Amino acid sequence: MLKINIEKIIASLIIIICLVFVTLIIFTKWNTTNQPVNPTTAHTKAIETYEYIITKIDPSGYYGKSTNNDTGIYFVNANIPKGTIIQTGDKIRVSFPKGEWDVITNIEKINQ
Repeated sequence: MLKINIEKIIASLIIIICLVFVTLIIFTKWNTTNQPVNPTTAHTKAIETYEYIITKIDPSGYYGKSTNNDTGIYFVNANIPKGTIIQTGDKIRVSFPKGEWDVITNIEKINQ
């Protein structure tokens, strides 16, 4: 006949519960401290915004001239928010991270 030792079973259960508890604590701590850091939120750069008037549209993209000076802009359809239609003569507002004029963060059509 099988002799059951209650004390050994209880001791084993306590050890298993403690190991599970410690594992959960370690996993939770590791999971919260090793989250990837988004560089744009960790060190947010200032945003510069400029206005342009669209001067030309061709299959490769859109061309515009600044409303403040003689600088120009070129961008492709991928930079335009979905559902926005831009035509020649439209005024747009374009946002860039400060000093990074090749990285467009937002294009907004300004109603005339």
